[in-house]
This record gives sequence, C-alpha cells and structure tokens, in this order.
Amino acid sequence: MRAKGFEALKGIKTKLSEESIIREKEAAARLQRREREDDDRALFAAEMKRIGVTPTERDASEIDLFEKEMQRLGVTKLENKNVRAMPTKKPPRPKVQQTPLKLRAEVGLSDSYDGASADDWGDREYIAVGCGIDLAQKLSRGLWPVGAHLDLHGYRTEEARRALVDFILQAREAHIRCVRIVTGKGINSGEEGPVLKGLVRRWLRQMREVQAFVQAPIEEGGSGALRVLIAKKF
Repeated sequence: MRAKGFEALKGIKTKLSEESIIREKEAAARLQRREREDDDRALFAAEMKRIGVTPTERDASEIDLFEKEMQRLGVTKLENKNVRAMPTKKPPRPKVQQTPLKLRAEVGLSDSYDGASADDWGDREYIAVGCGIDLAQKLSRGLWPVGAHLDLHGYRTEEARRALVDFILQAREAHIRCVRIVTGKGINSGEEGPVLKGLVRRWLRQMREVQAFVQAPIEEGGSGALRVLIAKKF
C-alpha cells in the first residue's frame, strides 16, 4: 500500500513538473511574441518618420520625444487631438527601396479602376468582398482607434501612390488596424476637380490589405479624409 502511495505521489509530481514546463514555454512564447511586436512597431515608427508620416498615440516618454522633434521641425499641433499636422513645406522624399511586395502592389494599382457602386457612395465608404457588412458602421463609430496618419496634400500622383502603398504595408507590419489618410477636398484643383481624392479611393479598393474605408468625420477632415481598416497580420 505504501509503495502504491509513493507511486501515486511520484506520478503527481511528474505531472506538475510537466505542467510547469508547459507554462514556462507558453510564457516564453508570449514574451517572444511581444518582443517581435515591439520590434515591428519600432521599425514602423522609424520608417514612418523617414517618409514624413505623423504618428498618433504613444506612451508618455515617446510623446515627449516626438513633441520635441516636431517643435524643432516647426510642426503645429492639431486642436484637441493627439495628432500633429504635417509641415507646410513638403520635405524631399528619398528613394524607397522597392521590395517585390511593394512593387507588385504599386504596379497593380490602376488609376481607372472603378469597383465601387454606380453612384458616388463608393467615395464615402467601401467594404471588401467577404468582409462583414457592419465594418463600415463600426469604423465610423471609432471601434478601432486611429493608429497612424498620412497627409497627401501637395503630392503628385506617383508620389502619392508610392507613399500610400508604403504606408499601408508598414502599418500592417506593425499590427495597426486603423489609419487615417488625408487627401484634401480638391478645392483648388481646377476644372478637373479633386483628382487625388478619387485616385486614393480607387487604389484602396484594389489593395488586398484594405478591408474597409469610410469618410472621416468633420473634425478629422470630412470628405477630404478617410478612416481605413487594415487586415490583421497573422
């Protein structure tokens, strides 16, 4: 009987040891996953800073460093928002190394693509095929906070196309779900109207990384801006 008791205790001890090893492995895996995500965010922040894109919410230390840098560059703060406006003068853009993914995305974006509805509602919102029909409503309500901001004022067509593709791909790599893209309303666009405003909406509808977009609320730019929902990166 005593031998059986020892065997039972030995079995319990072995089981607890195995469970402890499993928990340690799971904890290590979670730590590695967080470290990878932190690395992705750091790379994204560095890339966005390089191409002149404005970040939004960050922790207190990052916000302090970012604000000091923005003051040095002469960037103004938007009223009642944790979003900074881009400098009035557009900085020169260095040549971005084209990865196969970026190049394929840029080449595949047609200026004449019209996958929207027959009326102008396609300019206000879009939901990718296979996605929930309530995505646009959730996006409008702010279910996903805006994680990054791209202002395309003053961009030429090809500059805007490259900046948009780079921005969307980098945001997805950093696990950012929602971004804001400002095109302006094209008030001073002449007889052709707001060309870039329409092109950006066409390009977004062609990107498989984009699940949905909606017209931004008035305080975020109204018809001259979009909230964009980016597909999760697994």
